[in-house]
Amino acid sequence: MTGTFLEHYTCVTRTLSRTVGPGRAAPRIITREWRPISTRMSKNGIVLSILLVALGGAYAVWFTDWFRSESLQIVAVPRPAAGKPRRIDPNQPPVHPVSFTFNRKCELTSLKVLAAEDFATNKFPVALWHLVSESNSVPTRSFLYGQPIKGMHSAVARMRPEPLVAGVKYILQVEAGKVHGEVGFITSEVALPQ
Repeated sequence: MTGTFLEHYTCVTRTLSRTVGPGRAAPRIITREWRPISTRMSKNGIVLSILLVALGGAYAVWFTDWFRSESLQIVAVPRPAAGKPRRIDPNQPPVHPVSFTFNRKCELTSLKVLAAEDFATNKFPVALWHLVSESNSVPTRSFLYGQPIKGMHSAVARMRPEPLVAGVKYILQVEAGKVHGEVGFITSEVALPQ
């Protein structure tokens, strides 16, 4: 079809006038190709669209994990050991081993145990146990204090974990890539049979 809308409309009206007859009004017919399209939205439509986008954004922020940083939850629990307790330091009484459990498996890149008192007072506290991984460590969900972890090694060559002392507060700091976690723990003395 060639021509403008007005020319086409006039042509259709003239054709209908001849078929309807004089004195009668022809019905207004606009063909589908030339029907004007409204691009304006009503005020209600605009308000409802904005409200829908705001509700969708609020849902995404509060009820999904899309905008949350990953967290690493750590649980530290002293475990009573079966059998005779192992005395690492002859000057200190034996203590229960401490197990650490994460909320999911993690490829650890750094693990550090510090005395809480040193951490609070010193800018660079001395680590009692410090492991690092240059490459990929094996995904780990739990481990015991002092236990070797596959894919990780001591940050200082040939350094062994220091023995824990009963009743002293310690802090475990863990890094798994960009995710960091920290937990405080205290171990207790093993009750020896008399």
